Amino acid sequence: MLCDHSVYAMERLEVAGRVLHKNCFKCCKCSTKLSMNTFSIGGDDMYCTTHYKQAFTEKGTYDVFTPNKGKWTRKIEATNSESSKSQE
Repeated sequence: MLCDHSVYAMERLEVAGRVLHKNCFKCCKCSTKLSMNTFSIGGDDMYCTTHYKQAFTEKGTYDVFTPNKGKWTRKIEATNSESSKSQE
């Protein structure tokens, strides 16, 4: 849902490390304009609260938004085991 146009200071909005126009801050499902209180990030997409919850209801888990979950778990486990070894 992000455009490829330049973002100038007066129309700039930074959300989760992304810089975008205020008007481009929309739900990827219904295109409802989002605010900082009414959005959730799922994977690379931004959702309104309604559609984020709907995805959970359909799948029964939020894992649909975290396809690399195992990757992060392995990274955390590796980091924890390295710190354990360094303490010995």
